Amino acid sequence: MARRIALITDSLQYGAWQTEALRQGSHKSKIVLIIALRKTQHGEKIAARQFVIEAVRSIWLRVPKQNKGSKQLEQSSVDYRFICPTTDQHICEDALEAHQIDTIVDSSLDQFASGLTKFHGTTIFSYSESAAQKLVLSSFVREQSKTPIGQLSYSHQPGHPGDGVSRLLPVWAKVYPYSLRRSYQEFQRMANATLITSFNQSEQAPIFSPSSLETIQDELSGPAVLSVVLQTFLKSFKRLVYGAFFEKNWSVGTSKVDFSPLDQTKLTKADIVEIPTHSAYRFFADPFFSSDGKAIRLEGLNKATGLGEILEITSDGSISPNPIKKGKHYSYPQSFVYNGDEFLLPEVGSHSAQYIEKIGDQSEKFSLKGLESSRIVDATMHCEDGYWYLFFGFADTAHAILNLWIASDLFSEFRPHPSSPICLDPAGARMGGAIFRKDKNLYRLGQDNQRGYGEAVNVYRIKELNPNRYVETVCGNVSVDGAFGPHCLNKSPDQKTLVLDYYKDVFSFAAGWRRLLAKFAKGAA
Repeated sequence: MARRIALITDSLQYGAWQTEALRQGSHKSKIVLIIALRKTQHGEKIAARQFVIEAVRSIWLRVPKQNKGSKQLEQSSVDYRFICPTTDQHICEDALEAHQIDTIVDSSLDQFASGLTKFHGTTIFSYSESAAQKLVLSSFVREQSKTPIGQLSYSHQPGHPGDGVSRLLPVWAKVYPYSLRRSYQEFQRMANATLITSFNQSEQAPIFSPSSLETIQDELSGPAVLSVVLQTFLKSFKRLVYGAFFEKNWSVGTSKVDFSPLDQTKLTKADIVEIPTHSAYRFFADPFFSSDGKAIRLEGLNKATGLGEILEITSDGSISPNPIKKGKHYSYPQSFVYNGDEFLLPEVGSHSAQYIEKIGDQSEKFSLKGLESSRIVDATMHCEDGYWYLFFGFADTAHAILNLWIASDLFSEFRPHPSSPICLDPAGARMGGAIFRKDKNLYRLGQDNQRGYGEAVNVYRIKELNPNRYVETVCGNVSVDGAFGPHCLNKSPDQKTLVLDYYKDVFSFAAGWRRLLAKFAKGAA
């Protein structure tokens, strides 16, 4: 049965990111009532005191007060029946009861719904445009690497495994220190994903609680915001210099360190035996062991084409004469065994929907059913208790949103897992290697991309994994002393050897030119 929803807004003006979330959730809900709160004199005084913030938003940083896609709700594709303009709590409560509302979506600045005492349904708090912009500005003032959006709270339904066990899913938006505009757009993207999740996961009833705005008002003084403007311009200039004259010099190595998933592990240069990069390639990255542990498969970036190729390195260190995959851009070559055959799951998102193929037989590609038209990133397959679980990110949101899909068989249709998405955080949403087991516990590796790409790997203990429920908690971290990384880490089948990648920033007059050529080559492929 569709939920009957009431929207509470400061005005009827909604951003495109908000209306899109409402539209996508419409198949499981019906917007019956809109409560439009009138602007008060107090609100106008607050706006006057925030003159500097308004100026920064609309002039220097060119972040419009309402993003370009904003529109009046009555003119949008959002369906509704009644509008009630009031701030009187009793009138609101009577309207909610009269229209049999069971869910409120409150995006008012003052979280108006929190004062309603007679409503006993579900309340989902969202953000007004003003609140969202203040949170992003506050992250810049505090020099944070990500903006806290809030958290999704799950109360498990009776009759399923894990009854009574709650699940908390923190939600963060990456901060781009060189661009307030891009950071704000990222906030919108993540807030949109959170609202859609709240609508769509009705079976597990997630409730979104936003971050508190209580302390932010005092932080956003005129001098603090003007300092943010100056620092942003300086960091933007540094980024241009880096793009023109610096590049990441990746390496791959092995290590015998038996790291604990529960610790903060820092590998030293002495811990790692580097695999020499072949002269035909700019670098090696994304290493995985073969299923039998006798070879390492990795991405080699071809100097001539600027495209990634999948190479195999044998135990004696020699490279197989013919790449496993070449001609287009390939990376992240995870493999797994199904009915005695080893299958390769390469990343092909730059040019194709995801597929698998048998190792040694490229004559036939098998599309993943359910994802035939999707471009996905760093897909990682895992089989547990007869079910096949696919961890991946969609190409445009992989840096911050990790999805989990499930199938009863490798060649059956994959569908979203009831707990998906399972991570909404740039500190671990992008997969950083295969799922592994240690001391009977399962662990997931996630790239820590909150400050820069591939700076380290965070380790997550998988507490529950079944067709109905997924729960994980961050428990450890792996980094490399004197370098950035790893961003891909894997264990050999006998658990005795690690293979990982890492990088250093190096100066080169040709860095910018090579960066442009690489983008062109991937686009052409």
